[in-house]
Amino acid sequence: MVPHDPPHDEFAEESAVLLTQADVRGIISISDAVAEVEQAYRDWGEDRTLNYLCKRTKTADDVRVCVHQAAAPSADGTGLLVHCEQVSNDPEAEHYLHAAAPISVLFSATTGRLAGLILGEPTASELPDVRGVAGLRTAATSAVGTNAMASPEASTLGLIGSGRQAAIHVIALAASRPLDRVLVFSRNREARIAFAESMSRLAGVEVVAAESAQQAVEESAIVLTATNSSKPAIDGRWLSPGQHVTSIVGGIVGLSPERRAGPGRRELDDATDSRASTIGLASFEQLVYGFEEVGSDLLVDSYRQARAAYPHWEKTVDLGDLVIGRSVARTSADDITVFKNNAGQGLGDVAIGMAVLRAAKRLSLGTPIAA
Repeated sequence: MVPHDPPHDEFAEESAVLLTQADVRGIISISDAVAEVEQAYRDWGEDRTLNYLCKRTKTADDVRVCVHQAAAPSADGTGLLVHCEQVSNDPEAEHYLHAAAPISVLFSATTGRLAGLILGEPTASELPDVRGVAGLRTAATSAVGTNAMASPEASTLGLIGSGRQAAIHVIALAASRPLDRVLVFSRNREARIAFAESMSRLAGVEVVAAESAQQAVEESAIVLTATNSSKPAIDGRWLSPGQHVTSIVGGIVGLSPERRAGPGRRELDDATDSRASTIGLASFEQLVYGFEEVGSDLLVDSYRQARAAYPHWEKTVDLGDLVIGRSVARTSADDITVFKNNAGQGLGDVAIGMAVLRAAKRLSLGTPIAA
C-alpha cells in the first residue's frame, strides 16, 4: 500500500506550487514511485472510470503531442501530463529527434483545488540525471506488472537494451523485488559493458554483459526488453517453462491496421505471445482502440477489427485486475507469462506527480502560485 493517507485539505489553494526541472531532480525514490503506481492501479481496478486512455495528435512533420489524463484517489490527485516529441520511424527503430520536457497539471481529487504544476520530468533519487519520456512512470509500471506476473522466487534478470529506460528499469526491479544477477545485452558491445559496470554499483546487484540476446534470455528467470526497436528483440523459442517477459511497448499486433502510423514498434515476436499462458496489459482498451480518437459509432468495429488482427485476446488481462486479485497471472510454476507496458496511463503520472508535490512541500521547493 502507498505509505500515506492524505488529509483532504493537504493541498489547500494557497499551497499550490510551480516546480521546475531543477526542483524535481532526484526528488523521490524509485521504490516510492513503484508503490504509488501500484496503488493507482488498485484504484483503477476497483473503478474503471478513473483513467482516460492516452491520446495523441500528430503533425505532418512527425511532431506528436501525447495527453495522459486520470484520477488517483488514494494519492488525492487528479489531472494530466502532456508531452511532445518529434519522432522518426524507420523499419529498424523509433528515434526521437527532439523531446520537450513534460508538463503536469495536478489538482486535489477531494476538493478540486489546484495542487501544483510540474514543468519537467521528475527523476529518481537513485538516478537523478537519467531522464526518459516519463521514464519514472514507465519503469514503475513495468515493475508493478513484472511483480504481479513473475514467480516470486525469480531473481535473475535478462535485459535487452542498455539505454536510459533500461537503467531506470533495473533500479526499479532491484528496488521492488529480490534480484541477485542481471545479464544485459545490446548490440553495442562497449555500451553493454559500460552499462554493466555502472549498474552493478548503482543497483547493488551483479550486472554482467551477455554475449548474445539468446544468452541473456536463456540464463534468466525474468526477461525485460527496453529498446527502441521496431522489430522483435528476442525469439520466443528461447523461452523456458516458468519464465516471465516484460516489454516496455505493446507492439503493433492487435491494433486496427488502418489506424497505424508508420511501421510501429514491436519488441516481442509471435512465438512469445503464442507460448504465453497469460498476457498482462497496462490497458486492454489502449491496445484495442489505439491512441487516436475513435468515434462512438466506430467503437464496436474497432473492437472487432482488433480481435480479428490478434489471436490471443483470451489470454489478455488488465494490470488493474491483476493487482486487486480479480485475475491471476499463473496457475502453474511452468507457465510462461508476458507483461506488455502498452502506453503510459495517466493514473501513474498523476500518482507520481502528487508524490513529487508532497516531497517538494517537505523540502520547501518550488514557487507558490495563485490558484
